[in-house]
Amino acid sequence: MLLVKASEILQNARESSLLNEREAMLRESLHMFRRVVNIISESKLASICAEYAQLKFHPGAVDLALHCAQEADPNDVASQYAKDGRPAGDPRLPLFKRREDCYKCILTWVLSDLVPQAGGLSADELDRLRSLTYQRALGSKDELFHNALYEWLLSTGQVSSTLLEVFNPFSKYFIFKKRVPEQIHSPYIETYLQAKMDDSNPQLDLLWKYSIKNEQFAKAAVILQGLADKESAPITFEQRLDYLTRALAAARSCTQGQEDLISHEFIEDLEAKLQVATIQHQVIRDMQHRSNVYYERINSLRTKLHNISDVCKTGCCCFFFPFC
Repeated sequence: MLLVKASEILQNARESSLLNEREAMLRESLHMFRRVVNIISESKLASICAEYAQLKFHPGAVDLALHCAQEADPNDVASQYAKDGRPAGDPRLPLFKRREDCYKCILTWVLSDLVPQAGGLSADELDRLRSLTYQRALGSKDELFHNALYEWLLSTGQVSSTLLEVFNPFSKYFIFKKRVPEQIHSPYIETYLQAKMDDSNPQLDLLWKYSIKNEQFAKAAVILQGLADKESAPITFEQRLDYLTRALAAARSCTQGQEDLISHEFIEDLEAKLQVATIQHQVIRDMQHRSNVYYERINSLRTKLHNISDVCKTGCCCFFFPFC
């Protein structure tokens, strides 16, 4: 049986003291395991990935787990299930779970093992192994896996949520012995970040920061304006004011080739909104300083951006403000 034969070759690789022989055996075992992924159980896959990682064959483990996920769901049914909100009791759930289990093998047994204290490896050797492993992972065309990978990188603090940076496997920085993280480049990252904008979590800002980092100022301006106007978002009024300020700065920063994406009217609208928001902020502060009996009205002003008429109605009915 091919599965048994592959397991025997893996066992032989573990016992071999010759590096070239061991690597050849590992590649041969991977070739055989790939041919029988449909009969490899979750626990068996986890065991193989763990052994591959122990033998410093991390890229092979990533390759096997991703191939297992692909073969389990060749029609990509699980991706649509995820986009539909993962409804309970859905017949697509088992396929989603199977692919999720494959991804967990990569995140738990492979990528988590690529740490500075990895046994027997120098800093340069570890850098090279990380490069090869992340090259295979980020080179995948499996969008569901990319989403799982980005979630894991953020949750484990291995990516900067400010600059969306991670070790870039295509960078040759290890040749120059510089440990400078670079930005994630993937056809799936923007879709992932767009979904994060709909969440009530600290990652609300990731997409516009990613756009700024890539000098996509027009896109960043539109995103920032949307966040400022977002009524359901759990943000302070000061954050809304900051979003508008940044949106205007981004719109004015549009370089050649981006001007057509931002109209003059859009910039004028942002300027007007920022002026009103600044007045609204002043009204809020003055009401808070003068009295504490207008909590509901102050809260109404803090939860969203108002037009100048509503600001004056809410604020000036309590006090006289010269700008109303």
